[in-house]
Amino acid sequence: SIRPGWFYHEKEDSKVKTVEDLCNLYYKSVGHNATMLLNFPVDKDGLIHPIDSANAVNFHRKIRQELSVNLLKGITPKVDSQQGKHIGKNITDGQYDTFWASKKKKDAYIEFQLGKPKSITRLMLQEYIPLGQRVKAFSIYYQQGKNWVRLDPKEETTTIGYKRILRFDKITTSGIRIVIDDAKGCPCINSVSAF
Repeated sequence: SIRPGWFYHEKEDSKVKTVEDLCNLYYKSVGHNATMLLNFPVDKDGLIHPIDSANAVNFHRKIRQELSVNLLKGITPKVDSQQGKHIGKNITDGQYDTFWASKKKKDAYIEFQLGKPKSITRLMLQEYIPLGQRVKAFSIYYQQGKNWVRLDPKEETTTIGYKRILRFDKITTSGIRIVIDDAKGCPCINSVSAF
């Protein structure tokens, strides 16, 4: 049975998850290698409130828009080393069953040259999960002239796992470098995207 008074939206604006709330939830769950649970309560008729329903649709549109143009698509990155067929080009080929494998557990790196400066606010990294989660710490750098500047995403850059999405203030750069600072085994990176 349902507790009296539990029904949602007895007051029109109580407990509404805004589009911004839902976006933050997405980046803190899916963007941190976890599952997103919306947990929309239902009213006494078993329906989701129309405001929540509309916000869910608009949240989905916003995330799709924010992650729509992958600036790294088709770029072959420079990598520190590779193993057999697990080459740097696999990082941007869009295939699930290909990946890059470094020979190093520490200080392995992936470097992208964008050709001309581009604005970036999101970075998505994915490990090849069938071989396990390996990365324990990583750093991101962006190119400013001839210098590499460490990016501060205002969160820890520890594990990557199936999917890690970093949000940060807009940078304009012609290059991105990802350094694997520590790993349990040689890193196996399936995909890197920048938006």
